[in-house]
Amino acid sequence: MWHPPGDRFLTHMILEHEGNVATSLRALHQRMAKCVKTKKISPQTSRVLDATRAIAAGLVVLFHARIYTFGEIQSPLYQLFYAPTNCGTPAVFWFFVISGYLVGGAVIAEVAQTGSFDFRRYLISRMTRLYIVLLPALALGALLDNARIAAWGLNAHAGFETATSLSAVALTGNLLYLQTIVVHTFGSNHPLWSLANEFWYYITFPLFLAPLMINKSLLRRTILFLLGSVIILFIAKHNITLPWLYTLWLLGAVVRFVRLRPIKSSSLAWSIAAAALLTFPYLHPRIGMLATQLVGITFAIALLDTHWQSPETGRSWATLAKSLSGFSFSLYVVHSPLLHYIATNIGRNSDPVLNLSPSSLIGLGVISALVAMSYVVAFLFSLVTERYTEDLRRVATKAAARARA
Repeated sequence: MWHPPGDRFLTHMILEHEGNVATSLRALHQRMAKCVKTKKISPQTSRVLDATRAIAAGLVVLFHARIYTFGEIQSPLYQLFYAPTNCGTPAVFWFFVISGYLVGGAVIAEVAQTGSFDFRRYLISRMTRLYIVLLPALALGALLDNARIAAWGLNAHAGFETATSLSAVALTGNLLYLQTIVVHTFGSNHPLWSLANEFWYYITFPLFLAPLMINKSLLRRTILFLLGSVIILFIAKHNITLPWLYTLWLLGAVVRFVRLRPIKSSSLAWSIAAAALLTFPYLHPRIGMLATQLVGITFAIALLDTHWQSPETGRSWATLAKSLSGFSFSLYVVHSPLLHYIATNIGRNSDPVLNLSPSSLIGLGVISALVAMSYVVAFLFSLVTERYTEDLRRVATKAAARARA
């Protein structure tokens, strides 16, 4: 068939442009492959990740236990004394960096080493990890919230709880990780806000790396990348904080493959990271989201130090760290409804904030009891949920393979 000269020229230009793009992406992939040598995480880094994950989960629980016991502390002296109990929010930022290091780093490694990506295997791995804990946690939260409300009524202190937040629509939205985007977090379980962040980081990150999946067609890579962009733009329209905190997650993914050591002293690096954690509540009102970045960057620098440690470093506390981190996810998603339930029954009214004096030994005892109860219930909860993650993953993988066949 005859084509006008202009058509032939335009076709030639398009094909030449596609060839240049493909060549550039292939060169970029080769450069990435040189930087990414292995998927493996060193034993010393793995132990530190276990420990910091356990610490972060504990700080979140301690933060909420302190709020329900004392409310807002006015005295500067007691604010200083209880400063470690005010680190719940920045501790979640540590979670994002850790998640990026583990999950995002694994995605980078697979794309770099294979030039492709197994989306099916990845989604099975991520969804089983999330839903084996989330589904029963939502059920437990609904049970505790409804029992508490039946006895004492609704209260906005309970995770900004409203009748709408306990509706079927809110429950469905939380199951689809749309909390903070189009629905509220479910009931009193306000910490579920971070699960929406994690989920959409899991989903979009491989899509953004699609251009470097050189073993897939250029058209398919373009579609995948555009899909990731549309998702993030939609989310940003409804909750700009979610894409902003993505930077912490991405930081963790990049740090996994960096072999710099900005601070040569381990103790100094971790002291600075701890200082950023402790001062976040005071810096955030003054410098805003820069305080968030400070927490993430200082933690990432401390993680970089683990790349230079010997395999023997930290073995003395490795077992405890692994045990505590083993049910940290369960602890994170069940503690809030549990604490609300206990606190309202102690105070015998709808407000979970007991307003005890921070100078009171009884207050310290209540905080300790709330934290201890959270750990006990979360551990028991994990025995029938989180512990079976790998088993569920194997079953799901086999089912997907049979369906594909």
